[in-house]
Amino acid sequence: MNNSKGVYLLVVLSMCGLIGTSLGLITNIAGLFFSPIAEEFQTLRGSVSLTLTLSNLLSALGGLLMPKLINDSHLKRALILCTLGISITSILLGLSHSLILMYLLHMIRGFVAGLTGIVLITVVINNWFQERVGLAMSIALSFSGLSGAIFSPLINQVITISGWRVGFFVVGILAILLNLPAILFLPSIHPESKGYQPFGYKKIQDNEVISSTKETSKVYFVICCIFASIAVGFTSLTQHFPGIGQAYGYATIVGATMLSLAMIANSAGKVILGILIDTFGSKRPILLHCMILCFSTISLLLFHSPIMLYLASFFYGFVYSVANIGLATMTKDLFGKENYSKTYPTFSMFGTIGSSITASGIGYIYDYTHSYSPILIMILTLFILNTIFVLYCYRNKTN
Repeated sequence: MNNSKGVYLLVVLSMCGLIGTSLGLITNIAGLFFSPIAEEFQTLRGSVSLTLTLSNLLSALGGLLMPKLINDSHLKRALILCTLGISITSILLGLSHSLILMYLLHMIRGFVAGLTGIVLITVVINNWFQERVGLAMSIALSFSGLSGAIFSPLINQVITISGWRVGFFVVGILAILLNLPAILFLPSIHPESKGYQPFGYKKIQDNEVISSTKETSKVYFVICCIFASIAVGFTSLTQHFPGIGQAYGYATIVGATMLSLAMIANSAGKVILGILIDTFGSKRPILLHCMILCFSTISLLLFHSPIMLYLASFFYGFVYSVANIGLATMTKDLFGKENYSKTYPTFSMFGTIGSSITASGIGYIYDYTHSYSPILIMILTLFILNTIFVLYCYRNKTN
């Protein structure tokens, strides 16, 4: 039996690269292209931003089909083909002169990225780690925020100097570089197929699945669908922080700083939640993060000084932790590792659909009411609902 610890580090490194492409490059910097494309095509930014909505929806479909389309027997080939698909469609986007063609290319790229995105990443980590699974998953998923922070100024500079078409070429090249560790070093989806055991493997596992009947399992399934729609859906509020800052009468720098702080918490919060779950179990850390989101939303609603807005924005960034680490952990706790790949893709799809709806829905509500207060009240209510869901699902667990 091969027990080299180096392979587990390579697995995490590979997952960092895949999430850096599927979320960091394709989603988190997509907004950089909206204005220049709209200006050249002489169309509305809303029409261009529809490319991201279509990409996200097809990414959710890709994640849903991942367990059926990618397995250990052809993992390397699938990673190569998906990487080429992302790179080639990115380059073709840079050559496009039609918005309709861009819609089609974004749909293809989104679907391919979904195959190697968050579903594959969380499945691999849950299979390869029994101990420190929270830390491993948090490190990998935090790279979505880090890669966005690293590549956003780079791509923005490229677009400013050479135009958005060259920007897409650079994205195509970066996708290959980021996915290369997975192509070269990821042994398999299941460690046993290559003669390994999960990190910290024990024959008798300490963390049993939360016991449930067939009826309660159906309830858990519905709860997780709603939980994902809320948690993942309202990550999109952070993109409206610049607008919230302006609505409260501040210069654009305040809103930009709010967004930056939320992105810092995007990465830091995932690592914090992962470490807490490894140390104290699932219930209390997830519940704590849900409560933090409730209080941060209240602060955004009631306290409008710059310092309070900065603090509230930072802690609101923990929504990414709940949406990724929290949802993945709840899925494993409620349905077991053996059912993870059957259930999590569905929850991920509901989350992506929720995010696609709220991204534009928040803007429409503000346009109609000229206030972010109704939006924040709605979000607070739904975050309280998610907190109740956590209490219900873990009602029989002490940690």
